[in-house]
Amino acid sequence: MEDSEIGKMILELLPKDGTTKGNKFILSELKKKIKDLEESKYWEVRNSLIEIGKIGRGRGKGGAIFFISPSPIVQKKDKEQRLKESDLYEPFMRSIEEWWIKNYIYDNYLIEMTANQGKRKTGGKWTRPDLTLISIKSYQYVIGKVMDVITFEIKPLDNYGIESVFETASQSVFAHKSYLCIHTPSGKPQTPDFERIEIQCENFGVGLLIFEDPHKWETFEVLLEPRRKEPDPFEVNEFIKKQIGENKKESLSRMIRS
Repeated sequence: MEDSEIGKMILELLPKDGTTKGNKFILSELKKKIKDLEESKYWEVRNSLIEIGKIGRGRGKGGAIFFISPSPIVQKKDKEQRLKESDLYEPFMRSIEEWWIKNYIYDNYLIEMTANQGKRKTGGKWTRPDLTLISIKSYQYVIGKVMDVITFEIKPLDNYGIESVFETASQSVFAHKSYLCIHTPSGKPQTPDFERIEIQCENFGVGLLIFEDPHKWETFEVLLEPRRKEPDPFEVNEFIKKQIGENKKESLSRMIRS
Protein backbone atom coordinates (compact mmCIF):
# COMPACT_ATOMS: atom_id res chain seq x y z
CA MET A 1 0.00 0.00 0.00
CA GLU A 2 1.23 3.50 -0.86
CA ASP A 3 2.45 5.77 1.93
CA SER A 4 -0.10 8.40 0.86
CA GLU A 5 -2.97 5.93 1.46
CA ILE A 6 -1.63 5.06 4.92
CA GLY A 7 -1.28 8.76 5.67
CA LYS A 8 -4.88 9.36 4.62
CA MET A 9 -6.04 6.59 6.95
CA ILE A 10 -4.11 8.09 9.86
CA LEU A 11 -5.73 11.48 9.24
CA GLU A 12 -9.19 9.87 9.06
CA LEU A 13 -8.64 8.28 12.49
CA LEU A 14 -7.87 11.64 14.13
CA PRO A 15 -10.74 13.83 15.41
CA LYS A 16 -10.93 17.10 13.48
CA ASP A 17 -11.38 19.08 16.70
CA GLY A 18 -7.73 18.44 17.57
CA THR A 19 -8.32 15.81 20.28
CA THR A 20 -5.24 13.63 20.72
CA LYS A 21 -5.14 9.91 20.01
CA GLY A 22 -2.39 7.59 21.24
CA ASN A 23 0.06 6.04 18.82
CA LYS A 24 -0.89 2.60 20.17
CA PHE A 25 -4.56 3.20 19.34
CA ILE A 26 -3.84 4.51 15.83
CA LEU A 27 -1.48 1.63 15.09
CA SER A 28 -3.97 -1.01 16.28
CA GLU A 29 -6.76 0.54 14.17
CA LEU A 30 -4.52 0.62 11.11
CA LYS A 31 -3.60 -3.05 11.55
CA LYS A 32 -7.32 -3.92 11.43
CA LYS A 33 -7.43 -2.40 7.94
CA ILE A 34 -3.93 -3.35 6.75
CA LYS A 35 -3.15 -6.89 7.89
CA ASP A 36 0.52 -6.90 6.86
CA LEU A 37 1.34 -3.39 8.12
CA GLU A 38 4.79 -3.19 9.69
CA GLU A 39 5.11 -0.97 12.74
CA SER A 40 8.16 0.76 11.23
CA LYS A 41 6.02 1.84 8.26
CA TYR A 42 3.51 3.51 10.61
CA TRP A 43 6.27 5.54 12.29
CA GLU A 44 7.75 6.51 8.94
CA VAL A 45 4.43 7.81 7.59
CA ARG A 46 3.47 9.39 10.93
CA ASN A 47 6.76 11.29 11.08
CA SER A 48 6.36 12.54 7.51
CA LEU A 49 2.90 13.90 8.40
CA ILE A 50 4.43 15.74 11.36
CA GLU A 51 7.16 17.21 9.15
CA ILE A 52 4.67 18.66 6.66
CA GLY A 53 2.44 20.06 9.41
CA LYS A 54 -0.58 17.79 8.94
CA ILE A 55 -0.43 16.39 12.48
CA GLY A 56 1.32 17.30 15.72
CA ARG A 57 2.78 15.43 18.68
CA GLY A 58 0.72 15.30 21.86
CA ARG A 59 1.37 14.19 25.42
CA GLY A 60 0.47 10.80 26.84
CA LYS A 61 1.86 7.34 27.56
CA GLY A 62 3.47 5.97 24.43
CA GLY A 63 3.06 9.35 22.79
CA ALA A 64 0.07 10.74 20.96
CA ILE A 65 -0.78 12.71 17.83
CA PHE A 66 -3.50 15.15 16.83
CA PHE A 67 -4.91 16.64 13.65
CA ILE A 68 -3.76 20.17 12.85
CA SER A 69 -6.42 22.44 11.47
CA PRO A 70 -5.13 25.33 9.33
CA SER A 71 -7.86 27.57 10.75
CA PRO A 72 -6.81 30.04 13.46
CA ILE A 73 -8.24 29.98 16.96
CA VAL A 74 -11.06 32.49 17.18
CA GLN A 75 -12.05 33.61 20.62
CA LYS A 76 -15.07 35.77 21.38
CA LYS A 77 -14.11 38.53 23.79
CA ASP A 78 -15.48 41.90 24.78
CA LYS A 79 -15.13 44.51 22.07
CA GLU A 80 -12.83 46.74 24.14
CA GLN A 81 -10.34 43.87 24.51
CA ARG A 82 -10.03 43.21 20.79
CA LEU A 83 -7.13 45.08 19.21
CA LYS A 84 -6.05 44.74 15.59
CA GLU A 85 -2.59 43.29 15.06
CA SER A 86 -1.36 46.59 13.62
CA ASP A 87 -2.51 48.39 16.81
CA LEU A 88 -0.26 46.15 18.89
CA TYR A 89 3.00 46.87 17.05
CA GLU A 90 4.01 50.29 18.40
CA PRO A 91 3.21 49.78 22.11
CA PHE A 92 4.73 46.28 21.99
CA MET A 93 7.94 47.66 20.47
CA ARG A 94 8.15 50.40 23.12
CA SER A 95 7.80 47.82 25.89
CA ILE A 96 10.53 45.70 24.33
CA GLU A 97 12.84 48.69 23.92
CA GLU A 98 12.22 50.11 27.40
CA TRP A 99 12.16 46.89 29.44
CA TRP A 100 13.21 43.80 27.48
CA ILE A 101 16.58 45.38 26.71
CA LYS A 102 17.24 45.97 30.41
CA ASN A 103 16.02 42.53 31.45
CA TYR A 104 18.22 40.72 28.91
CA ILE A 105 21.16 43.14 29.30
CA TYR A 106 21.66 44.32 25.73
CA ASP A 107 24.09 47.25 25.45
CA ASN A 108 24.66 47.43 21.69
CA TYR A 109 21.49 46.81 19.75
CA LEU A 110 19.03 48.11 17.21
CA ILE A 111 15.33 47.46 16.90
CA GLU A 112 13.21 47.66 13.75
CA MET A 113 9.47 47.33 13.10
CA THR A 114 9.80 45.00 10.12
CA ALA A 115 6.05 44.35 9.72
CA ASN A 116 5.25 47.63 7.94
CA GLN A 117 7.20 47.58 4.70
CA GLY A 118 4.40 47.98 2.18
CA LYS A 119 5.02 46.27 -1.15
CA ARG A 120 8.75 46.08 -0.63
CA LYS A 121 10.11 42.67 -1.71
CA THR A 122 11.34 40.75 1.32
CA GLY A 123 11.70 37.20 0.07
CA GLY A 124 8.22 35.66 0.07
CA LYS A 125 5.74 34.29 2.58
CA TRP A 126 6.79 34.09 6.23
CA THR A 127 10.04 36.02 5.65
CA ARG A 128 8.90 39.23 7.34
CA PRO A 129 8.73 39.12 11.16
CA ASP A 130 6.74 41.85 12.89
CA LEU A 131 9.61 43.09 15.04
CA THR A 132 13.34 42.46 14.82
CA LEU A 133 15.98 43.06 17.48
CA ILE A 134 19.67 42.75 16.59
CA SER A 135 22.26 42.76 19.35
CA ILE A 136 26.06 42.72 19.28
CA LYS A 137 27.81 41.34 22.36
CA SER A 138 31.38 40.69 23.42
CA TYR A 139 32.32 38.03 25.97
CA GLN A 140 35.44 37.81 28.09
CA TYR A 141 36.43 34.34 26.91
CA VAL A 142 34.95 34.27 23.41
CA ILE A 143 36.89 35.46 20.37
CA GLY A 144 35.23 38.21 18.36
CA LYS A 145 31.71 39.55 18.69
CA VAL A 146 28.48 37.60 18.87
CA MET A 147 25.44 38.73 16.89
CA ASP A 148 21.91 37.73 17.80
CA VAL A 149 19.02 38.35 15.40
CA ILE A 150 15.87 38.01 17.50
CA THR A 151 12.44 38.09 15.87
CA PHE A 152 9.00 38.63 17.38
CA GLU A 153 5.84 37.42 15.63
CA ILE A 154 2.87 39.28 17.17
CA LYS A 155 -0.64 37.81 17.09
CA PRO A 156 -3.88 39.46 18.27
CA LEU A 157 -6.46 37.90 20.55
CA ASP A 158 -8.74 36.65 17.77
CA ASN A 159 -6.24 35.41 15.20
CA TYR A 160 -3.68 32.85 16.30
CA GLY A 161 -3.33 29.11 15.94
CA ILE A 162 -0.94 26.24 15.24
CA GLU A 163 0.02 27.85 11.92
CA SER A 164 1.43 30.77 13.92
CA VAL A 165 4.01 28.39 15.40
CA PHE A 166 5.13 27.25 11.94
CA GLU A 167 5.30 30.86 10.77
CA THR A 168 7.55 31.77 13.70
CA ALA A 169 9.66 28.62 13.38
CA SER A 170 10.34 29.40 9.70
CA GLN A 171 12.22 32.52 10.79
CA SER A 172 15.05 30.33 12.13
CA VAL A 173 16.38 30.39 8.56
CA PHE A 174 17.77 33.86 9.34
CA ALA A 175 17.14 34.41 13.08
CA HIS A 176 19.05 33.06 16.06
CA LYS A 177 16.00 33.27 18.33
CA SER A 178 12.30 33.68 17.52
CA TYR A 179 9.32 34.40 19.74
CA LEU A 180 5.61 33.88 19.08
CA CYS A 181 3.90 36.72 21.00
CA ILE A 182 0.16 36.43 21.67
CA HIS A 183 -2.15 39.10 23.03
CA THR A 184 -4.15 37.47 25.86
CA PRO A 185 -6.03 40.22 27.77
CA SER A 186 -7.50 37.74 30.26
CA GLY A 187 -4.25 35.90 30.97
CA LYS A 188 -3.02 32.54 29.75
CA PRO A 189 -5.81 30.60 27.95
CA GLN A 190 -6.60 27.30 29.69
CA THR A 191 -7.66 25.49 26.54
CA PRO A 192 -6.53 22.34 24.66
CA ASP A 193 -5.79 24.53 21.62
CA PHE A 194 -3.38 26.72 23.55
CA GLU A 195 -1.76 23.66 25.14
CA ARG A 196 -1.06 22.32 21.64
CA ILE A 197 0.54 25.64 20.71
CA GLU A 198 2.82 25.34 23.74
CA ILE A 199 3.78 21.77 22.77
CA GLN A 200 4.60 22.74 19.19
CA CYS A 201 6.60 25.80 20.29
CA GLU A 202 8.65 23.49 22.49
CA ASN A 203 9.09 20.97 19.66
CA PHE A 204 10.32 23.64 17.22
CA GLY A 205 12.43 25.56 19.75
CA VAL A 206 10.24 28.65 19.38
CA GLY A 207 9.85 31.08 22.27
CA LEU A 208 6.32 31.71 23.53
CA LEU A 209 5.38 35.06 25.06
CA ILE A 210 1.95 36.25 26.15
CA PHE A 211 0.95 39.78 27.14
CA GLU A 212 -2.25 41.25 28.54
CA ASP A 213 -1.51 44.88 27.70
CA PRO A 214 1.12 45.84 25.10
CA HIS A 215 1.73 49.12 26.98
CA LYS A 216 2.55 47.43 30.31
CA TRP A 217 5.70 45.36 30.63
CA GLU A 218 4.47 43.88 33.92
CA THR A 219 1.75 42.02 31.97
CA PHE A 220 4.32 40.30 29.72
CA GLU A 221 5.15 36.67 30.50
CA VAL A 222 7.63 34.41 28.71
CA LEU A 223 6.21 30.89 28.89
CA LEU A 224 9.01 29.33 26.83
CA GLU A 225 12.46 30.63 25.99
CA PRO A 226 13.57 29.81 22.42
CA ARG A 227 16.46 27.52 21.63
CA ARG A 228 19.29 29.48 20.01
CA LYS A 229 19.80 28.47 16.36
CA GLU A 230 22.82 28.90 14.12
CA PRO A 231 21.46 30.15 10.78
CA ASP A 232 23.68 30.37 7.71
CA PRO A 233 25.56 33.71 7.86
CA PHE A 234 24.56 34.30 4.22
CA GLU A 235 20.86 34.10 5.17
CA VAL A 236 21.40 36.42 8.14
CA ASN A 237 23.16 38.93 5.90
CA GLU A 238 20.42 38.74 3.24
CA PHE A 239 17.73 39.26 5.86
CA ILE A 240 19.45 42.35 7.24
CA LYS A 241 20.05 43.68 3.73
CA LYS A 242 16.35 43.36 2.79
CA GLN A 243 14.58 44.07 6.08
CA ILE A 244 16.58 46.70 7.97
CA GLY A 245 16.50 50.39 7.05
CA GLU A 246 19.59 52.09 5.64
CA ASN A 247 20.27 54.27 8.71
CA LYS A 248 20.10 51.32 11.05
CA LYS A 249 22.28 49.20 8.77
CA GLU A 250 24.94 51.92 9.03
CA SER A 251 24.58 51.87 12.83
CA LEU A 252 24.92 48.08 12.81
CA SER A 253 28.09 48.31 10.72
CA ARG A 254 29.57 50.75 13.24
CA MET A 255 28.70 48.42 16.15
CA ILE A 256 30.39 45.50 14.38
CA ARG A 257 33.53 47.51 13.59
CA SER A 258 33.92 49.25 16.98
